[in-house]
Amino acid sequence: GKTLGPVQVDGRAVEWLSRFRAERHRAGGNETTITRDVLEHYLVWLIASPLVAHTTSTYVTCLRTFLDTCRRHRWLPALAATATLYNDDLPRRPRPLPRFITEFVMHQLEHPANLDRLPDSTTRALIVVLIETGLRANDACTLAFNPIVHDSAGSPCLRYFNAKMAAEQLVPLTTAATEAVHAQQAHVRTIW
Repeated sequence: GKTLGPVQVDGRAVEWLSRFRAERHRAGGNETTITRDVLEHYLVWLIASPLVAHTTSTYVTCLRTFLDTCRRHRWLPALAATATLYNDDLPRRPRPLPRFITEFVMHQLEHPANLDRLPDSTTRALIVVLIETGLRANDACTLAFNPIVHDSAGSPCLRYFNAKMAAEQLVPLTTAATEAVHAQQAHVRTIW
């Protein structure tokens, strides 16, 4: 039930444990050598590694799931019951700083002459909709052909499926965004 990306992350998490064991704990290769003490040393080693905090936290979470799954399905029957990671072992994920685009760059992006330099009208319309609505790119790329509805006051709103929240949502539209959607609809009609 997983896509390839998360499976690759799970694999890297186990590879990091293997790397730690090769460098620090050269004990035998079976599961009996994975103990709570080894896991605690691994956590210290991992936190001191050059990995960023988010990746460290992800690898610990993946390893915890791996160990629990091995125990549940009896894939490693000799794995000690104490060879586990607890909630308080998980490093706190740092709150990322907001990533703003400077006003200078936004002014360049929004300038009509610069928008005209984009390779096609679809890209131009997409950029305008992203700027004006704040949608995520994936959500904007999957808009219906006619995503505009009008609220009770007659103002245009963009109806879209918010993939992150798994819900349909409405966003008020500016004149520029409305014109961009209409221009894209006209462009699609001429092609198809």
